[in-house]
Amino acid sequence: MTILSGWFQRLSILAADNKGPWGSGSGSDNGGGDSGGPRNPWAQPPGGKPRGVTPGPSALDEFLKRARGGGGGSGGDGGRPRIPGAPSAGQLWVIAVGILLVAWIALTSFHSIGPQERGVVTVLGRYSETLEPGIRFTLPAPFVEVAKVDVAAINTDTFPDDSSTVTAGNDTDKLMLTSDQNIVDLDYSVRWQIANPQDFAFQIARPRETLRATAQSAMRAVVATATLDEAIGAGRTAMEVKVQQAMQEILDRYNAGIRIQGVAIKGAQAPAQVADASRKSQPRSNRRKATSAARVVMRSRCWPSTG
Repeated sequence: MTILSGWFQRLSILAADNKGPWGSGSGSDNGGGDSGGPRNPWAQPPGGKPRGVTPGPSALDEFLKRARGGGGGSGGDGGRPRIPGAPSAGQLWVIAVGILLVAWIALTSFHSIGPQERGVVTVLGRYSETLEPGIRFTLPAPFVEVAKVDVAAINTDTFPDDSSTVTAGNDTDKLMLTSDQNIVDLDYSVRWQIANPQDFAFQIARPRETLRATAQSAMRAVVATATLDEAIGAGRTAMEVKVQQAMQEILDRYNAGIRIQGVAIKGAQAPAQVADASRKSQPRSNRRKATSAARVVMRSRCWPSTG
């Protein structure tokens, strides 16, 4: 009994002092009190955060989270790391589309027209205007198209065409009939240039073919009014002028936008077949003339004239 009463006295003293084995209980439960004794390991730590709560992310964790684009693998980039401050995939798409748009406008809206050129502008296939030399701006393609036309170049077409192979029996473009019913073989050329880009581009579907057909028609019409001697001799210059005038009248009538600069007859002679036949007939003609002369001499000898 004496022993038990001693233990109860000690417990009452400890309760009166309100102290435990880790120091005073007044104010120490919150980690605040005095430092007169050991701190309770189950009490709230001095920083104010209760034990057992996970601490916040450190600066390194925040950096790695930003580098992963939001972290956790649940973001739009699938958790793949990226450089901090770099644009996202959506922003890259917007930048790429913007670059393509700027390039499209720059390449199809600005046109460099040379001093010898003119730009024929069509809007949705219909003629709009003609651009003068310089840097010109239009709406981008495919809404607007610009065709550059060289108005200073002198073009030359030859007859028959140098690119085609002319063989015997296939040279009808060269053979023409004169007014005295002779056939002449002509080689000639036509020089021309574009006078009106708009008419040249839109009035005639095939300007080059139209020009060649006009030249052949005009040359045949002029040769038909000349003799063979005029066609192969001194009359060629007058024929060239007449062909040029006739061609210009026809092309102006159809608003072809072409100006004829000149016509040149490079060669004019009788066809090879006609020349061969003429050479073969000459010996027979000479023999007939010689026979006729011999008969006249014989008659004069046999029947001398009286008187």
